[in-house]
Amino acid sequence: MSTETADVPPFICPYCDTAISLPDDDRRFHACNHCGKQLDLPAQFAFLRGIAAFDEAQDANIALKQSRSRRTSAFIARENAIVDVFTEAYCSVQAALGGDLTNSQRALGVEMMVNMALLFAKRSMISRLEVNYWNLLMVEHTAQEEYDAIREKLAHSSSIFGALKRLRWRQRKRQLRRTFPKLDSSIKQVADNIAFVNPPHARRTDWKLLD
Repeated sequence: MSTETADVPPFICPYCDTAISLPDDDRRFHACNHCGKQLDLPAQFAFLRGIAAFDEAQDANIALKQSRSRRTSAFIARENAIVDVFTEAYCSVQAALGGDLTNSQRALGVEMMVNMALLFAKRSMISRLEVNYWNLLMVEHTAQEEYDAIREKLAHSSSIFGALKRLRWRQRKRQLRRTFPKLDSSIKQVADNIAFVNPPHARRTDWKLLD
């Protein structure tokens, strides 16, 4: 599969942000010829489809909300068509999260899933349990980012004038440390209750709770 034709946009490696050539066969994994990272091609393609569908639906939804018509048959038809596109995005992103993505892609995927899950729950298209699952994952991602940021601040803050700030950071760090085991337990329990056919791999694989 050539990435140099006018009709096909180049494939950008999500690890090194470089345009790369893709194989012509149907292999699942392919090493980036620039950084050497192994790419899960079906997951990457599903993720790209999901983003494209999500952006399309978001733009259409904003335009619909800005329109003057409300609850007419034409409005309802447009609204249903937008939900169909969101459904395509939901299925694609969920499929992508079942494969191997970068951590930044996982975080973005979870954020999109939360937004769509809330929309679908209002229409009784999915269970509140599934909404809760994606919300918990987003809370975990956010807490991990905050914890890492606090560790970075503490490592580079030694001024005597910042003692009060460091005290607050340490207190918040201890709070977060107590939160992670509870989050882990809740996520696993909800996932077990949902009984995914293809469980998503949406949690960060490289994150460790460091002191």
